[in-house]
Amino acid sequence: MTLELDCDQQYSAFFGANDPRESNYFVTQPNGEKLQMGFPIPEAVWRTNHGYDPNIVAQELHPPKNYGSGSEKRYLLIYNSFEWYQQESILIDHIQAINVTSVVADKGSDFYSCEDTSGGTNVLRFFSSLLLSNIKHQHLLILLSILRNFDSSETRIV
Repeated sequence: MTLELDCDQQYSAFFGANDPRESNYFVTQPNGEKLQMGFPIPEAVWRTNHGYDPNIVAQELHPPKNYGSGSEKRYLLIYNSFEWYQQESILIDHIQAINVTSVVADKGSDFYSCEDTSGGTNVLRFFSSLLLSNIKHQHLLILLSILRNFDSSETRIV
């Protein structure tokens, strides 16, 4: 079983696939409309930079208010990728995992391009070189886990 954790210093919430707390996360828009923010699926658990547990969300300084936040955009890109792979009957192996991870990595304003890397990291080139070097599967999983928490404002991969 794969788990994801939403944590702070005093509290940890454990999430499995298709957790109802994720699907029940809504934010109220200025016009009163409720906007669903979480879209869990039965076979995957993922996160970007914001939580879905109500206790964690209540403590966040800047939780997403709409689909325009960077964290929510990346969350939806991952969700849409998983949904597309399922619709196309493509099993997700390390190549698809690298693709999903590289698309949402911090590399500028266009998630699908690495043309101008001055504002971020050229993750697609980095992962391509890893594939060419025949990296072991378990090492790749460790790298993907590390990059999930990667902050390009502090560190750059060149």
